[in-house]
Amino acid sequence: MGGQISLSAVYIADIMGILVSGLMFFGNRRLLNGNDREGRYVKIMLITTIIACATDSLAFMMDGKPGMLAFVCVYMGALWMFISNLIIGAVWLVLVLEHIEGNVSKLHRIMINAFNIFALLVLVFNIFYPLVFEVNDNSYSRGPLFFIYVVIELIYIADSIILYIKIRFGSGLFKFFNVLLFVGPVIIGTVIQLSTYGLSTISPCIAVAIAGIICGLQNEYAYKDPLTGSYNRYYLETIRKEFAGKNSGYLAAMMLDMNQFKLINDNFGHNAGDEALSVVANICKEAVQPSGIVIRYAGDEFILILDTQDEAFVKDCMKSIEDKFAEFNELNENQYKLSAAIGYGMLDFKSKSIDDLLNKIDKEMYDAKAAYYNREGIDRRRRRD
Repeated sequence: MGGQISLSAVYIADIMGILVSGLMFFGNRRLLNGNDREGRYVKIMLITTIIACATDSLAFMMDGKPGMLAFVCVYMGALWMFISNLIIGAVWLVLVLEHIEGNVSKLHRIMINAFNIFALLVLVFNIFYPLVFEVNDNSYSRGPLFFIYVVIELIYIADSIILYIKIRFGSGLFKFFNVLLFVGPVIIGTVIQLSTYGLSTISPCIAVAIAGIICGLQNEYAYKDPLTGSYNRYYLETIRKEFAGKNSGYLAAMMLDMNQFKLINDNFGHNAGDEALSVVANICKEAVQPSGIVIRYAGDEFILILDTQDEAFVKDCMKSIEDKFAEFNELNENQYKLSAAIGYGMLDFKSKSIDDLLNKIDKEMYDAKAAYYNREGIDRRRRRD
């Protein structure tokens, strides 16, 4: 498996993979070291890739050489290649699921855990019965069950593509995080490595793919509110311009305005106010994902846009938000309570525009706010919200 040309190609590919991963790691510290879960996922993938590239070169360097050290390097390098692909594939799918759907469903958790546990058990079995790979005379060779790991990787990739297509070609809302920026380089690297025995390209191509992920995330962050993680008003303006001439399709929307938000800031401090805004944003995301997005429209106002024409579904989302508020208020030890005035509307682009929808939900919210004032006996001329 050696040969000077082959080894040179391996070293160059792995060094490039390490350099790309290192540049992404040190050049995006804000993303990777923050509290954002997506940043942590990308960090795990980068570290795993750097180790994979380094161990890959070491394994090729020691391949066929005599001695126990060479055997350990070759065997552990091969073992890490399979384990690292499992880690990256699983973390990638979790990242896509949480980014688009807001969470990882129980079914997906079972699937990911089942695949990874099975694959790891097969690697343990491989120690005694080398069916995945073997190291003879300190030289690595593939076994007949090698394809299992390729299939698992392809399942993770296919799952993420299906989810992306389902969302991307719906209302057109989710468009910044392009799954193909990751999938394309990974598929290319896998095909090259499978078709060219002795040439290692998967890990370096994964490094390029992760760079694509980071670019996509950074591009999307321009449209994100840093406090709540929801989309910002700039994104709403982007939607308005894109849908300005649309004459087919449908959308639904809600406008939410927190009740007596100023009292939270006055009585409990601005940190509590920031916390309350983040809680409200997260509750809204849980209620509408994966069919909708949350936009922080103004200080304590949020707009929720949903890719649906089902009015009953919209009302269910509203009830879910109200139920979550009640649950928070019951458990909240900080004593402040959350509530909001909510207005909603439905839009058919054949007869109305998105501006018509925004005007409607603004009026509906205003009416709901007025009802709240009357119910609580608050003088609207002296309201503190």
